[in-house]
Amino acid sequence: MEASSAGRGRTPGGLNINGALNKLSLTHNITGGSGNNTTSQVDINGAVNSLFVGGSITGGGGNNTGTLSIFGLLKTTTIEGSVMGSSSGATKITNTGYIQADGIGTMVIDGSLTAGTPGPGGLDTSGAIRSTVAIGSITIGSLVGNAANPAIVSAVGKASLLGNATSDVAIGTIKVLGMSNFADILAGYSTDTSTSLLGAGVNADAQIGTVTIGGAVSGTNIIAGVGPGANGFGTAGSGMLSGIGVADLPTIVSKISKIVLSTGISPTSIGGDSYGISAQNIVSATIGGTKVALTTGADNDTFALGKDHQLPTAGGDAFLYEV
Repeated sequence: MEASSAGRGRTPGGLNINGALNKLSLTHNITGGSGNNTTSQVDINGAVNSLFVGGSITGGGGNNTGTLSIFGLLKTTTIEGSVMGSSSGATKITNTGYIQADGIGTMVIDGSLTAGTPGPGGLDTSGAIRSTVAIGSITIGSLVGNAANPAIVSAVGKASLLGNATSDVAIGTIKVLGMSNFADILAGYSTDTSTSLLGAGVNADAQIGTVTIGGAVSGTNIIAGVGPGANGFGTAGSGMLSGIGVADLPTIVSKISKIVLSTGISPTSIGGDSYGISAQNIVSATIGGTKVALTTGADNDTFALGKDHQLPTAGGDAFLYEV
């Protein structure tokens, strides 16, 4: 089955398709309005082989506006504009500028993933891309969040593997062409935001292949199978995800295979905050053209051993470490 939509301006209504699609082409902007649930909400109850959006996806003033929800594998996606979440006022807004799928194959977003700023009412999921399974590859122009609400890219991984499995890649590759400012790249985290706006940490085995960020980096977490400490990810209290319902096979260690941050990391202007790049095993990391000296193997570049890496080295608020 194929579906298409053409025209100029915005899509004021919702689109609900029950069944798999070979190709879905939306050739204009998807712009949310002030109402809940019906304005620019695209729901597909089935897999989508190819998705094209010829503009931007923008949240509105109501819940579930400017959203794509694919209840199946979203195999190939091209978005020629940006994905932008809403800011809120006195009333909480949920799910704006949001893409969720049961697996993402390849996704290219020419513009930015931008998170809204919460007002007194708060925000839940504004400027986010989440997969309930894995993400194969994603290329995006930039990640733009704020101190109160980061832009989020997350994937669970398989989290239901046989006991002799040795890998669980939640995010294969993520390439950010420009900057990453107040953003979270999270492997092992679900779409459930009822207890944490990051999503629930459910997979201690989650792995990331390669993360490349071409522009300036600040206030950004890159995490595989690790939970935050009391003051964020960049603290000694951060450790492996654990607890009831968390997948953790003894044959798998959480891992980030390769990190390349081309221009390095700059601290934020906020005192007391902290950010982390973390997994049980970080194989290779190059920050601002300098390769980080990492000990081969897992669980050894740790806070406890004094081998965590502060970034930048003088007064930085980001830490690269293993758990």
